[in-house]
Amino acid sequence: MDSKTLQFIIGHDGEDVTKFLLSPAKYPGIDIPMAAKCIEARRKIKGKIPAFYQEPALLYPDTLALEQCSSQQSAEYKSELIPEGASVADLTGGLGVDSYFLSLKGSKLDYFERKPHLAEAAKENFCTLGAMNISCHTAELTLKDIQSPDFPHYDVIFIDPARRDKSGGRGYSIADCEPNLIEWREALLTKCNMVLAKVSPMADISQILGELPGISEVHILSVDHECKELLLKITATPIDEARIICVNILKNGVQHFELTRSEEIGAEPTYIAPEELEQFAQGQCYLFEPNKSISKGGAFKLLSERYGVKKISPATHLYFSGEEISDFPGKCFKVIEGAPFSKKLLGEWKKKYPRASVTAKNFPLTSEELAKRLSVKEDDRTHIFGFTSLSSAKYL
Repeated sequence: MDSKTLQFIIGHDGEDVTKFLLSPAKYPGIDIPMAAKCIEARRKIKGKIPAFYQEPALLYPDTLALEQCSSQQSAEYKSELIPEGASVADLTGGLGVDSYFLSLKGSKLDYFERKPHLAEAAKENFCTLGAMNISCHTAELTLKDIQSPDFPHYDVIFIDPARRDKSGGRGYSIADCEPNLIEWREALLTKCNMVLAKVSPMADISQILGELPGISEVHILSVDHECKELLLKITATPIDEARIICVNILKNGVQHFELTRSEEIGAEPTYIAPEELEQFAQGQCYLFEPNKSISKGGAFKLLSERYGVKKISPATHLYFSGEEISDFPGKCFKVIEGAPFSKKLLGEWKKKYPRASVTAKNFPLTSEELAKRLSVKEDDRTHIFGFTSLSSAKYL
């Protein structure tokens, strides 16, 4: 990038690029198409990838790659999963966000990308960022390439298969992704000590564990209670049972919870008796909602056993306690009041709580339907829950 275009990008940071694209002749000596792409991209990455935003000379040639790339928080988390000083290959390089942050932990990294314009931009960006331990390769790798004696051996291979099925829609099964990890697993493990794979956060964990041998860890990564990534750590060493690691990154810390499927199956939760629920409804207690990683990982009975909270029912994944629990992996709400669900109660609460967030759990109405019946305006300072109790009674 020439210095004049770079200064233009810095000087017009955050501005609407339409006026530049409509009248490029007004800006002689400026590569307006490139500048517009960079200004628009920087607006999108300001919060998503702060380290990239700090360097205005980076190139962003592909809008789709920008939308699909990892956030800085997610990429930094991946880097924590590889050994210090590891040799790494990123087989699906894209914009290079994961490659860059993995390279900060590893000794060297080979970046592979099939699209030449992305690979060229990534190579220039890595130089700008000072990541001199990254080597860029433009190649659409095949299974035959991986199996070749000439393909190097690494400590870690990272791969993020394209989540598109044959009809062009989003694919959630690993068998529908390209490359297919089920078919590539054996070949990959002859070329590395560990495969770190990113799959759709919508993928079924039980199905993955059944289809893909050698998974030692499943990392479910959420940021601010939104599930972002599902990461698989795969090795050639026989594994008795995969550990499921649920992580929720918050502005003020990290919520962490680990389990195995057998631990959840064997857990003995405590449920709230109907008469006890009547007491909780008077207030002076706390309601707990698990974070999205916990829900994805299926850690429902274990939460009651490990934290001493009482579960509402087998199908209602909410919990009560008379005490506040600061390290509970989810949200903690102080209860104001509660009552059996009725038309009369709806009428009373419409007046009493005109502003609230609404959540329905194991309830005959969806969250949206319940919010509409309550006529509330969205406000997260107050939260209304609708749920079904152990006795099948409906509560707000």
